Amino acid sequence: MPNKRFVHCFRGAVLAAGFLTAASSAFAQYSTPIHDMDNPARQPFKNFVTGLPVNANAIVDQDLVTVPAGKRLVLEYVNVRCAPGSPTTVQLIEFINPISQAGAITVPLSSLNLGLFTSLLSYSVDPGHKLTLQIVTPNNGQSINCDALVSGHYVNLP
Repeated sequence: MPNKRFVHCFRGAVLAAGFLTAASSAFAQYSTPIHDMDNPARQPFKNFVTGLPVNANAIVDQDLVTVPAGKRLVLEYVNVRCAPGSPTTVQLIEFINPISQAGAITVPLSSLNLGLFTSLLSYSVDPGHKLTLQIVTPNNGQSINCDALVSGHYVNLP
C-alpha cells in the first residue's frame, strides 16, 4: 500500500499542474507585449526652447503649443536647465484662452544638479488649449538663460 503522504503530495502536484495549464491558456492573450508605439493614433511631440532669457526678479511665460482640434496632447517628459543660476519655480500651465487657466503642473527640482528641473509625468492637454512654460527667477538680482525640452505624444480623439 503506498504511503498516504505521497498520494496527497502527488494529487496536489497534479492539481497545481492542471491549474497552471488552464491559467496559461486563459492568459495567452497577454503573452505578447503590447507596443503602444505602434498605435497609429499616437503622434510624437517634442518642443525645444533654447537660450530663453529670464531677467532678474521676473516671471517669463514661453508658449509651447496650442493643441489642434481632434487631438489630445499627453506630456511624458520635461527637462529645464538654467545657468548661471537657478529659477525658483518651473511650471507647465494649460490655458483655455489667454486668461483662463485650465491646469498646471510644477516641475520638481532635480536633487542631482542645481538649475536642473526634470520630471517624468503624465499630463493631458485638451484640444484648443495652449501649453505655456513658466519660469520664475529668485529675488537675487541675477538674470539667467534656460533651455527646455518638453516631449510626449498626440492621440486622436473620436
